This record gives sequence, structure tokens and C-alpha cells, in this order.
Amino acid sequence: MNIAILIPTYFRPQGLRKILQSLKDTSPLVHPVVVAEPDDTTAPLICKKFPVTFTTCPPRRGAGYSWNLALATAPNFDAYILGADDCYYLPGWYEAMIKCIDDNGGSGLFGLNDGTGVQHYLMTRDFIIQHNGGVMAMPYYWGWYMDLESVARARRVGKCFFVIDAKMVHNWHGSATIIPKGDKTLFDQRRKAGFPDDFPPILEMEFPA
Repeated sequence: MNIAILIPTYFRPQGLRKILQSLKDTSPLVHPVVVAEPDDTTAPLICKKFPVTFTTCPPRRGAGYSWNLALATAPNFDAYILGADDCYYLPGWYEAMIKCIDDNGGSGLFGLNDGTGVQHYLMTRDFIIQHNGGVMAMPYYWGWYMDLESVARARRVGKCFFVIDAKMVHNWHGSATIIPKGDKTLFDQRRKAGFPDDFPPILEMEFPA
């Protein structure tokens, strides 16, 4: 399985360096896709030291936008991990993740264990297309609650799995950017509406030629 990890970064050079090094050490088969602010001059220098795909985003659009831009930048992988520049991965996480995917039919949302709950996860390509609207993050959210919506979507179709041995560290000390308070209101509204796919997909169904 070809896996990409999508990593927005917001002027956190130490965090970016740490996550990329942890991936290199624990899971060299996972391909990082890094999205940086256009005026972040340090991020591209860090990325040159690792085998990554690097791009920049329009300024100050939030993590949700960057996760989707990363998905559009690398659209041909079998699965995608919601990454962040305040996380790093512990030995054995990758092997545990692959085993859980294989044990559960190779399809779904697979939560990583950061000790708090399902905030970071892998979604398989087919799950993204069939059950997550073809996007990594619903484009209406700035930085929060898109994970809650994806998990809720996975649970309603019986495709939400928690990989207890896929251990990582989420070294959270507050959001990198200001998150609009409207994200929670939006989540509640979308939940009541049944989480509609009312946005254009990035990934779509492939049909044989």
C-alpha cells in the first residue's frame, strides 16, 4: 500500500524537522507531502534534507485548506494520513497500522494513538471517495472539527478503527493559527443535516478505460 502523509506547517521549523525525521526513522515507505506558507523561508530548506513533496499555499488559509491542497498535489496514493507539524511517530506505529488495515478489509478510517482519541488518522483512498466526499478535510472548516466529521462519517458506515499500537505524540500547545469559533456551529449544523457532500471532490471514482 502506497501511503502519503499530508503535513501543513505554519512557521514551526523544529516541529517540521521532528516529524520528518520520525517518519524517516520509523516508516521510510510513507511519503510526506508538506504544505508551507509562502513566506516561510525555512520550511523548504528543511524539506530539502528529506524525501518529500513540497508546495506552498495561499497565505493564512488554515490547516483544512492545506490538507486538501496536499491531497490535490499527490492524488495517486492508496491511503492518506492527516499529519501536523506538532506530531511525531514512535517505533512500531507503521507495522501496527498496516496490520490493522489488512485485518479489516483494507478500507476505512484508522485512528492513530496519541493518547487522547482519534484526532489523527489514516483514510484509505476508497473511503475518501465513497464516504468522505472525496476530500481530506471538508472545505468549510478552518482547522477544527473536520476530524470529528470524518470520524462520524466512518462510524455510520462501520469503517472506523482505532489502532492502539500505532503510537504517536501530539505535542499540542495551542493552535498555530487563530481558529474561528464558527467551526463548532458549522459542525453542529452539518451533523443535523446528515453531513452532506455539498462541495466538489478532489478524488473521484476511477473507471477503467
